[in-house]
Amino acid sequence: MSVAKYRETAAARLLRKARTQLPDDRVSAVFIALEGFAAAKRKLETLLAQDIYANTPWVSIWRGEEVACAVWRNNQPFDARLLEPMALEC
Repeated sequence: MSVAKYRETAAARLLRKARTQLPDDRVSAVFIALEGFAAAKRKLETLLAQDIYANTPWVSIWRGEEVACAVWRNNQPFDARLLEPMALEC
């Protein structure tokens, strides 16, 4: 059974929830930990193309401590440092 649709929906839900915690007046990045990223990536590409997501130009999906994939709008302000492994502290 494919869970692609669930992951697509989950990615969209997680992005919307994350955006409620971000300031409306400046650019922010969102990091999502989600397995099975192909469907999620397609959904995020669709969402980030919309004007409502102009202040959220970068979303990366992580698998453990590594980036599984990233989606971004053209001319966004972030650089390759967002692709570096996360520094986890306990």
